[in-house]
Amino acid sequence: MQTELEEEAILAANVAFYRAFEQGDLEGMSEIWATTVPVSCVHPGWQPAVGREAVLACWGSLFEGMASARLGLKNAQVFVAGEAAWVLVLEELEAALAGGQRLQVVLLATNVFVREGGGWKLSHHHASPALGASLPPSDPRRLFH
Repeated sequence: MQTELEEEAILAANVAFYRAFEQGDLEGMSEIWATTVPVSCVHPGWQPAVGREAVLACWGSLFEGMASARLGLKNAQVFVAGEAAWVLVLEELEAALAGGQRLQVVLLATNVFVREGGGWKLSHHHASPALGASLPPSDPRRLFH
């Protein structure tokens, strides 16, 4: 059974991931991803990135194409299964692209974490268009703004 403290630690890791995303911080992003288990990432419309080097390269490409990003997260839900956990969350992304275009989209994301080095590290991120999907409301104290 998961504890509230465990949930808070997982949500803190999830927030750290989105802060690195929002800030275009590749070094910070590198610190968030697991090093002892396989990792993968699926961005909407992209081929899956498999392996730590490929995952960080795809984030680097994404950051190069964005002038700025702003993320709002809604209804984050945490699930724990032993040494693994995942967060389901709605991402509200507003981005200014390097070419001057603006992007505004709502995505449904799954972030999978594993226990590593006494904390929670990301092993998989998958985001896709929400297409009207919604998640039940979560505790409003757990939202990232």
